[in-house]
Amino acid sequence: MNELSIASFQQKFKFTFRRRISFLFLCFGLIFYSVPPAWGETALKSQTVPFFSCQPSSAQLTRLAQPGIPFVQTGQKFAFIGEEGGSFEAWAYPLKLCREFKFSFFVQEATRPLKGKDLVQSISVAPEAVTLRFVYQSFTVEATYFSPPHLPAGFILLKVETTVPLKIVCSFIPVLQPMWPAGLGGQYSYWDKNLHAYVISEPTGKNHAFIGSPTASGISYTPAHMLSDSPNEFVLEISPQESGPKAYWPIIITGGKGKREDFASIFQTAPSKIKTYYLETVEYWRSFLNKTLSLTCPEEKLNQAFIWSKLSLAKLLVNNPDLGQGLVAGLGPSGTSGRPGFGWFFSGDAYINSLGLTAAGAFPLVKKALAFTLKWQRADGKMAHELSQAAAYLNWWQDYPYGYIHADTTPYFLVALENYVTQSGDLNFLHQCWPAAVKAFRFCLATDKNKDGLMDNRQAGLGALEYGALTDIQTDIYLAAIWLRANPQGHQVKEISPWNTLGIMWNWGKPEQRTASLKRLLRADMLTDWGIRSLSNQSSLYGPLNYNYGAVWPFLNGWLTMALYRQHFSFQATTLLKSTAALTFEHTLGAITEVYSGTLHIWPQEAVPLQGFSSHALLFPLIQGLLGLQGSALKKKITFHPQLLADWSEIKINNFQVGSASFNLYLRRKRNSLIITLTHSKASGYHLTIAPCFSRGTRIKQITVDNHPITFQIHEENQVIWPEAKIVLTTNSHLIRIDFEPTLEIIPAWPELTLGAKNQGLKIIDLEFQPKKIIIEAQGRPGGKYQLRLINQQKIKSLEGASLKNSSLVISFPPAPDEKFITKLIKIYLK
Repeated sequence: MNELSIASFQQKFKFTFRRRISFLFLCFGLIFYSVPPAWGETALKSQTVPFFSCQPSSAQLTRLAQPGIPFVQTGQKFAFIGEEGGSFEAWAYPLKLCREFKFSFFVQEATRPLKGKDLVQSISVAPEAVTLRFVYQSFTVEATYFSPPHLPAGFILLKVETTVPLKIVCSFIPVLQPMWPAGLGGQYSYWDKNLHAYVISEPTGKNHAFIGSPTASGISYTPAHMLSDSPNEFVLEISPQESGPKAYWPIIITGGKGKREDFASIFQTAPSKIKTYYLETVEYWRSFLNKTLSLTCPEEKLNQAFIWSKLSLAKLLVNNPDLGQGLVAGLGPSGTSGRPGFGWFFSGDAYINSLGLTAAGAFPLVKKALAFTLKWQRADGKMAHELSQAAAYLNWWQDYPYGYIHADTTPYFLVALENYVTQSGDLNFLHQCWPAAVKAFRFCLATDKNKDGLMDNRQAGLGALEYGALTDIQTDIYLAAIWLRANPQGHQVKEISPWNTLGIMWNWGKPEQRTASLKRLLRADMLTDWGIRSLSNQSSLYGPLNYNYGAVWPFLNGWLTMALYRQHFSFQATTLLKSTAALTFEHTLGAITEVYSGTLHIWPQEAVPLQGFSSHALLFPLIQGLLGLQGSALKKKITFHPQLLADWSEIKINNFQVGSASFNLYLRRKRNSLIITLTHSKASGYHLTIAPCFSRGTRIKQITVDNHPITFQIHEENQVIWPEAKIVLTTNSHLIRIDFEPTLEIIPAWPELTLGAKNQGLKIIDLEFQPKKIIIEAQGRPGGKYQLRLINQQKIKSLEGASLKNSSLVISFPPAPDEKFITKLIKIYLK
């Protein structure tokens, strides 16, 4: 036979074989059942899971589903990474078990499928689960995806309501490959009729997967010696009488690196344990939220975004069977490739993200993340930058160049360790880490060959490798945190970039330099409605989708927001914080994606949807900037220096942890007073610095603690004034009252973001407060009209460059032939 004849014969044989097998099964069913086998009561139905109530979490987010938009649901050993049409890939770290798992629905005797992506209506994400709702004229199916924190398994609970006989066909492409750059060969799969699962394995017997349902039947042909080119499929058959709130129809996926019998046991015992697994998952995430800092403010979107910034980072904790527990950098679909987003262990990301997690009081998580990185410190003290989850399959450190590529990782380790120990008071961990810390510090010192006090790129490795086209400086702006310095040829760097905000955040440089740098970054060529560009759109190097030459990283939003708060640019800081928070709800629900275009408000196709440092960009500046909370367990001190909005009448801050002490703050703002109720646990003898910010022009009258007046000092910087008072905590609660004479207040609005839109919002570059006068430097689009809400507008005497409408300041810009932003000065004269 020629090749064509062989192929034709094989195809005809498979078709005939399947038809005959199907006919035999049909006959088998007719013999044993008095009704058609598709709808008869069978022994399989006893393997459904008795219905239990999945009470929605208070953190749950719900919206209309958008097929193609990713979702991520993880445990520490397993991850569903999918899209809102219902398709997903499944990972049991470090293995990718399958991809393109999809639902199709057949009603009655139909032969044409209804695709899940065409029927999905809504998505709900909760800390413990993701639920997709598929709706058709004769049925509704809710698919709830969850993964227990400590089990290499994921479960899908199907809640079915149908008025007609329904078949749900589940199809997937088996993979069983470790993360890139490792690989396996010889994989095979088959349907195990006793387990009711496809078993996927390989010749060494060390890597396995089980995918199926105790209520399902396998319907795919599987070659004995290789994986099929066609998807594996199994079917669940549900009659109207079986549907409704009686039971869940479970789908079980488990696997990983280990013994086959262990994964088989997980699969086999799961139906009787799924309720327990689910409730344990609920309790795990409830406990995490209850043990970390919480915020309740009048802006519910900000409350929810804050919760999900914590959850997004916590969901990056991975327990790898070979390497241990550590934080990966991000998660996203891998498609046909071998890495799920930034699903490796990136130490630099872990150190950065630990700053926000420490501030939130997630001490156990931070400790695990830091301890994990100690294993991979190089002999000369340099900390590893990245580690594949499949490193145990490879000679990772010798054969691949990525492990120690970045210089910034090592100093970030020192920053993260100091930050954690200061707030947690964990001296035992410091002693454990001390040899590594000393080696890391000596490595940093050894890289300064030109003795300018800064690490040198050529010795340490680049901090921001891709910036080489800008300048050939010895120490790049990210590594040194100061951009405005001369290069070796004596020329000042001309490109504008936000990387210097790290130095500004730490108060490096002179105050006037920090202020001038921030004002420059707030102009429309740098700042968009959704965040800060990595490079000005006026640069000859600008590329809106280029990671380092113009795209918007939410990551950089975080550093700029923190720098603005530290320099008391409160209005712009809160505006940018809200813009970052708004990103939580528009791509992967509950997460902030890795990067956006610098020109249009949209993410690149390759953007990682759950990116840790993007969530950190909200968490860290919200706690240490907006709330102004910092603490030292070593010195028994806390600082409360909030820059809150004047229209927030009531705020609750619970469970701010410093060492073993915990603090709760309840704030009520009235027209002429701010009342703070402080309660605490295990904080006797702590010293509190209370320093809430008010708009410049406010007159502070007095501060009382438990109805007794105390002395205080007044400070002013840029847009705010604040009283500073020191209090020793002697009882379990204190009542602090600050009386003041208010001034005009300008309120930052929640951003109006439209997907695909250009940068068009109002830019406030400067708010200069003078006696009886406020000067606003603003930028807007030609012909644009913008409104800013005011409080105490009765204090306005007159205006130049703007008008009043009800309780809003209206700023209008004249038309112009092009779309370039126009700069305008507004003067507000006060009575």
